[in-house]
Amino acid sequence: MFRPSIQKLSTLMLMSVFCVVMAFISMYFKTTEYKKGYSYKVEAREVMSDALSELKVKAEKKYNEESSSALVNDETLDPLNSGLIFYCDDSDGRLSSKLSTLNPNFSALIVDLFIQSGLVEGDNIAVAFTGSMPGANIAVLSACKAMGIKPTIISSLSASNWGACDYERFSWFDMEEDLMLFFKSKDYKSIAYSIGKGGDIGSSLPKKTIDIINKKIHPPKFNLSNLSKDLTYHVEKRINKYLGYNNSDFKLYVNVGGGVASLGTYPGIKERVGYLTVDSLKTLKQSKQLNGNSVMAKMALEHGVPAVNIIDIEQLIDGKLNLIDIGLNDDLSIDSKLGYVEEERLFSQKKYNLVIVIPCLILSLALVLSIGLYSHFQIKKRMSSYEPDAIS
Repeated sequence: MFRPSIQKLSTLMLMSVFCVVMAFISMYFKTTEYKKGYSYKVEAREVMSDALSELKVKAEKKYNEESSSALVNDETLDPLNSGLIFYCDDSDGRLSSKLSTLNPNFSALIVDLFIQSGLVEGDNIAVAFTGSMPGANIAVLSACKAMGIKPTIISSLSASNWGACDYERFSWFDMEEDLMLFFKSKDYKSIAYSIGKGGDIGSSLPKKTIDIINKKIHPPKFNLSNLSKDLTYHVEKRINKYLGYNNSDFKLYVNVGGGVASLGTYPGIKERVGYLTVDSLKTLKQSKQLNGNSVMAKMALEHGVPAVNIIDIEQLIDGKLNLIDIGLNDDLSIDSKLGYVEEERLFSQKKYNLVIVIPCLILSLALVLSIGLYSHFQIKKRMSSYEPDAIS
C-alpha cells in the first residue's frame, strides 16, 4: 500500500530524533552573560570577605582574652560563622537582617545600587552608618573600594540587638579602627559620630550606655551629639559636617539603618528601599512618608542629591539574595517565604546562544519542510498516475 514519506514510521523517528538533538544542542551550549559592573562586584565580594575575616580574627582574639559572653559563638545563631553576631539584651533587633548583610554577596548588591544611581569612579558620596548593621556598613565600604568611590561617613554608634551593641569592647567605632588599617586609608573612617537612637542623643538608652559611647568617641570633637539640643540641631549639624568636608560635591546619599537624624521620624520612609531619585523623595515628602527634618530630605530637596536607602533588608534583597534566618530549614535556614535564590545571578547568567539556537531551529524547520514537500510531490505524482478506468 502506498504511503508518502511523512507517514512512514522510520521517517517520523528520524525527524523526532533530529529535532531532539537540535533542542539539546541549543540548551547545552548556552553563553554566559556578565551583568553590568561584573568586575566591580567580584572585587567588592572579595574585599568584603577579607574584611569580615579580619574582623572575625580581631573579635575572637579580644573576646577570648576577656572571656566575655557578648560574642555569639553558637553556630545555630551564627550559621555563617562570621564571628560578628553579638547578643547584649532583649531589645529590638532582627537577627535575619544582621546575618543576611554579613553575606559577602551583599556588597555586590550595593554595587548594583551604585550603578543604578549613576556613580562612576572618583565620585563623592555622603554616607550614614549605624552600629546596628556592621555587615551592611562593610558592604558599602567594599563597594566603594571596588568602584573607586569616595565616601564621607558619619556614624551612629548605638545598635539594636545582634548588631555591634557591645559598646565597651567592640562597637562600630572599634570595628572602624580595625577596618581603617585593613583598607589602609582614612577615607574609610567616619569623620564624626553620634550616639543615635532617640533624638540622635540616645534618649531611649540607659545613662551608663550613653556615657560609654561618649567616652568611646575620641577625639571628643568628633562627637556630634549634644544632650541639650533637639533633633533639628543634630540634623543641621550633620548636614554642615558633610558639606563642610573638603567642599565635597556629593552624587549620592547612602543611608544604612533607621537612624532618626538620617531618615526623620516618619515610618513610611523605612519601607522604601534601594535607589530613590530626587523626584521620588520629593513625592515621599509631599505624601508625608519622608520627614523634611532629616538629612535625607534636606540632601535631596536643598542640594539635589538622590539616595540609596539600605533598610528593611528582607525587602531589599528579595529575589536577589537569600535571607539567612535560623530555624526555618536546614540549608543555612533560607527563608521559605522568599524562596531559594541563585545568588550568582547578581554576577552573570546563562542565556541561549542565538548563534547556535537559530541554525538549529533553521535545520529543524528545513528537515520538516523538506520531508513535507517531498511527501506532497509523492502524493501529487501518485494521483496523476492513478487511472481508475484501467482497473478491470
